[in-house]
Amino acid sequence: MDSVPPTFADGKQCITCQHWKSFDQYCKRKGSPDGHRNECKACRKARGSAYYQANKEKYKEYGHYYHREHQEAHQKTAQEYYAANTEAIKAKVKKYWWENRDTQRAKQKQYYEKNKETLLAKAKRYHESRKDYFRDYKRQWHRKAYARRSKDLNQRSREWHKQNPARARAMANNRKARKLNNGGKYTGAQWLAICAHYGNCCLCCGVVSEKLTVDHVLPVIHGGTNNPDNLQPLCRSCNLRKHTKDTDYRPDKGAFCRALM
Repeated sequence: MDSVPPTFADGKQCITCQHWKSFDQYCKRKGSPDGHRNECKACRKARGSAYYQANKEKYKEYGHYYHREHQEAHQKTAQEYYAANTEAIKAKVKKYWWENRDTQRAKQKQYYEKNKETLLAKAKRYHESRKDYFRDYKRQWHRKAYARRSKDLNQRSREWHKQNPARARAMANNRKARKLNNGGKYTGAQWLAICAHYGNCCLCCGVVSEKLTVDHVLPVIHGGTNNPDNLQPLCRSCNLRKHTKDTDYRPDKGAFCRALM
């Protein structure tokens, strides 16, 4: 049986490409006798694209002008739409980003490299404007993190102090000097070098010990610095006996200590 040829009721010929196409490939138009445009969707789209490319700058300029004139209305409409469809928008954005994550990451990296100075300046201004908020947020975050891991952190801290007594004492003394605004600092390695130079013995009573304490020749409370040239090794009892005196027990009067600075 011969196939039935297409009729006027099924479609019509496009005036641009001259091909017969069914009505579902035409845009609807009320004023037309058959209720459809004379140009098919594909030809209409190609013509519109060509016109846009030929007048691209004009379209952009008008778009910017229109957006500026109706900025408040656009923002209000966008906010209302987002509030009504928040979850759906987030899910859609997340799905799209995940499906195109490599492309998105490459775009983000390229944009950052191109606008690095501007982005850093903007981030700095934003951070300065909300300095108090970020400080409080950081404190709260650290408190929560410490609360979650307090037992583990305390145990690790005790073990570290036992394994590094010289560094731990140096850090404590440096902090004390900073609080008193006396200046100066030394490292655990410098303190061990001072002890080794004087034979790991107390310079007051001469007892040899691995647990010598740090003594400041001129006490920090009287304005002494925390630099190596103001340190001498004493045992605990001699250090307590010296108290706040400024007695220098070093035989070379600190020449070796000054050389460490």
